Amino acid sequence: MTTPFVRTFGDGPVPVFALHCSLAHSGSWGGVAKACDPYVTMQAMDLPGHGKSPKPARPEEAAELAVAWAAEVIETPMHLFGHSFGAYVALRLAVEHPEKVLSLSLYEPVFFAAAREFDPEVYAARFSEMAELDGLMAAQDHEGAAKRFVQDWGGGMPWEMLPEEMRNMMAAGMPLVVGANETLIEDSADILSRVSEISVPTLLMDGAESHPIVKPIQDSLAEKIAGAQRQTLAGVGHMGLISHPKDVAAAYLAHIGMGA
Repeated sequence: MTTPFVRTFGDGPVPVFALHCSLAHSGSWGGVAKACDPYVTMQAMDLPGHGKSPKPARPEEAAELAVAWAAEVIETPMHLFGHSFGAYVALRLAVEHPEKVLSLSLYEPVFFAAAREFDPEVYAARFSEMAELDGLMAAQDHEGAAKRFVQDWGGGMPWEMLPEEMRNMMAAGMPLVVGANETLIEDSADILSRVSEISVPTLLMDGAESHPIVKPIQDSLAEKIAGAQRQTLAGVGHMGLISHPKDVAAAYLAHIGMGA
């Protein structure tokens, strides 16, 4: 198996495995990890084609490859922390490899297919947004696609104010974002029908200022996962791990029975 890059934060007694969002890398967990000190040892994996991990052979294979990598890296059961696309991967792990998972703490899993039954109108609007990205990518306008994507899912900073190196990295990563459409929008892996199999303690967290599709996704998952808890952070958006790491960490720690 190709070896992904995994970095470790802390040396606490509680084992945590963390999965970041699209167009980022494992270092994005640094703020949350610092706020979790001294309670956890966090292993954070670079997703396929991100950070120092190798690219998938095809962008469409990124989710399946990420699940396979994580299942291989996790040797004993761990608490899973996930953000955005990484939260979807964590959800997949809990469904496909439940023996690897002690609990789930998910910040805005972008499992768009879950929103279809709860808010068809918002789901249709998201489908249209992704079609717009498809069009920009077909025109080879990767930077335009990245700018459009960040408009919905970034931290609120205007595209032009982002460092050039970051803009270039995001543009280069857009094939992976668009390649996940079938997995996230159409549920090609048929995960939604199996979400009810999840039996570990689950926290579904989001920001009150996030994309409208986040709420119906969370509503759907909360209904299907027995005992799932919901928590919404006021004044916070999709990149809450970066903008409000202490708040996110506090919620995650409380969920796994640690912290004040």
